[in-house]
Amino acid sequence: MDAPVESVESHIEKENEIEMNFKATLNFKNEVQGKVEGSINYNKERYALIKGEKGEIYVPMFNRVVEYTIHLENEVMQKTYPIEGDDMTLEIQALINHNQSTHTLQDSKKLQETIERIREEAK
Repeated sequence: MDAPVESVESHIEKENEIEMNFKATLNFKNEVQGKVEGSINYNKERYALIKGEKGEIYVPMFNRVVEYTIHLENEVMQKTYPIEGDDMTLEIQALINHNQSTHTLQDSKKLQETIERIREEAK
């Protein structure tokens, strides 16, 4: 998403200074809203759910996307993308091939800044 984050509302629960779980709402300048949550103390399914005006996209194990499902009003589409190798294979190939189209250092920096902002805004 190219629109910058305009505001963040978040809550983090800690035990012995360890972040156990969090919930946050990210409001972007283009009026899109994102909600994220995570936990290390609950045994829950790991997934991303992206909701929009026309439907939603369900992505199981979002840290290594090999499949996802698109739910529209009158249609369900299942997409599958097998990945060869381990978790770092594509990143290493991108560095070798100088391919920055997948994920740039600037993307990583924006992500880290957003994570820090979630922590700063936590109540």
